Amino acid sequence: EYTRRHSQNSTCNLIVYGCLKKFFINQTPPSASVLKVGHHGSDTSSSETFIHKASPRYSVISVGKDNEYGHPHEKVLYTLSSSTILRTDIMGTILIETDGEVLNVIN
Repeated sequence: EYTRRHSQNSTCNLIVYGCLKKFFINQTPPSASVLKVGHHGSDTSSSETFIHKASPRYSVISVGKDNEYGHPHEKVLYTLSSSTILRTDIMGTILIETDGEVLNVIN
């Protein structure tokens, strides 16, 4: 199942595979197993309301090591702290596989 939602300022995508859900970008989402954090985890990328609504098990942040912008922002990391945070600047390429029931992080 693939759902695409539009609003005035954003596009959101929800991908469902079995009982797992992956939600992308800036609207109030249903709960999600994996959240791809917007804009490298900048302080304006994902609101606390958005993150708490999504309640992700895993939060993936694609960000360069020692980037000049200081991403990801400490406030965003704190807000995501109830999930397992996976960062490309620390882990390199992040792969998550699923059979539709179970998620496995491969690194």
